[in-house]
Amino acid sequence: MYSYTEKDPFFDDIRPYRDSEVEGVLQSFIHSPGFENSINLMLGQYISFYGEEEKKIILRNFRETLARIKTVEDFQKQIVLKFMLEPVVRNTIDSLTVSGLEKLEKDKGYLFIGNHRDITLDPALLNYLLDKNGFHSAEIAFGNNLLINEVITAMIRLNKSFIVKRNLPLMKQLEESKHLSEYIFHTMEQNRSVWIAQREGRAKDGNDITNPAVITMLHLSQRDRLPLPDYIKKVNLTPVAVSYEFDPCDRLKALEILKARNSGDQAKSASDDLASMNRGITGQKGRVHYSVAESFDVTGATEKEIAKAVDRAINLSYHLWPVNYLAFDMHNSTSDYSTFYSSGDEEKFNERIKRLSPEVRAIVIEGYANPVRNYEIQNR
Repeated sequence: MYSYTEKDPFFDDIRPYRDSEVEGVLQSFIHSPGFENSINLMLGQYISFYGEEEKKIILRNFRETLARIKTVEDFQKQIVLKFMLEPVVRNTIDSLTVSGLEKLEKDKGYLFIGNHRDITLDPALLNYLLDKNGFHSAEIAFGNNLLINEVITAMIRLNKSFIVKRNLPLMKQLEESKHLSEYIFHTMEQNRSVWIAQREGRAKDGNDITNPAVITMLHLSQRDRLPLPDYIKKVNLTPVAVSYEFDPCDRLKALEILKARNSGDQAKSASDDLASMNRGITGQKGRVHYSVAESFDVTGATEKEIAKAVDRAINLSYHLWPVNYLAFDMHNSTSDYSTFYSSGDEEKFNERIKRLSPEVRAIVIEGYANPVRNYEIQNR
C-alpha cells in the first residue's frame, strides 16, 4: 500500500498532505482559538440528523479520534468514512450500489473521470465504495473556488485531495493547467488512482457532457512524450457514472438555470456553494448507483473524440430510475415508458415538484428526463 511520504516539493502548492505532515496540521488545528467553531463547521451538516445529546457524544468522540490520527489513511478511514460519510449513507440514501468494479485490478491505479452532480459527494461516495470493496481510494481533484476557509482547505488536503486552480488570467491558467497535468501524471506513475470531473461545475440540467479541454489538460504535460491515445491507455482512463434517484439540489439547480436564462448571470457566491454543499449532503437521495464503465478504443483518437467516447460510456452506463422515465414522458407528453414506473412513483414525484413555479418545475422535469434522452441518442 502506498504511503504518502515521498518528497515532491514541486507540487507543494496543490498536492494532498503527506503522512509526515498530518500530526502537525491536526495539532495546530486542535489548539487553534477557533477549534470549536471549526469542528461545528466541518461536522455540522454531517451530524444534523442526530439529536442534541447524540451530537455532543459524536463531537467528543470526534475530538478524541482526531487527536490519535497519524496518517492520511487514518484520517480518511476514521474521520471521513466513519464520522462523515457513514451518517450520510445511513440517513439520506435508501441503497448505495456499484457495478463494474470486477473490471478493475486492486493493485493498479486508475484515472477515473466521472459525471458531476454533487459538489462534494460524487468522489466521496466513490471512495466509500472503493474502500468497502477492498480497493485503495482515489485522490480527488478539488476546485480552489470551494476552498472557503483554512479549515475546509486543511480537511480537503488531508482527504487525499489536490487543488485545481481556476479563474486565472489566460497565460497563468495555462501554466497552472500544465502544473496540474504534471501532478496527475506523477500520481498515476506512483500507481495511485485519481478522480476528476468530466467538466468544471455540476451538470445542472441532467446532461453529462465531457469538456474536451479536460482531456487536453490531462495530456498537456506529456504531449511531447506520449501521443494522446498512448497517454489515455497508460493512465487507465476509466469513466464512472453516478446516478442519484433524487437530486437534493434539483430546485437550486433549476433556479440557477432560470436566472442564467433571464439575466445571463451565472455568477455564484461562496454562500451559494455552501448552500448547495449542505443540501447535497443532508438531502434525501433515494437510491444511488455508481457504474464503472467499460473501457473504449482510443486508437488514433483526438481530444474531442475521447470526450465523446467518455460521454457515450457514461450515458450508456448511467442507471435510469423510474423517476427518469416518468419525467421523460411528462416532458414529452407521451406514455412511451409508462411500464417503467408506477402510480406510486407519479404521486411521489408530483408531490416533490408541486410547490415549484411552472418555470422551475419544467426545468426540474427536463433535468430528470435528459438522462433517458441521452441514453436513446447513444443507442441510435
